[in-house]
Amino acid sequence: MSDNPGALASIATHIGEIGGNIVEIVHQRLFYDVPVKSNQADILVERRDQSHVREIVTRLTAAGFP
Repeated sequence: MSDNPGALASIATHIGEIGGNIVEIVHQRLFYDVPVKSNQADILVERRDQSHVREIVTRLTAAGFP
């Protein structure tokens, strides 16, 4: 994701709006091999079932988060 103010908040909003519950976020941009002005976050999300996982991934992908 981009390393700009609000990027992490945007991801959290998308996940929350479709009923995902964020349990943990690991966000250590200094230790990842990512391009400048980018970062990587590992987000552990509690979900209802496998179809809910697909819904979350589809929503984030459509919003521009790989």
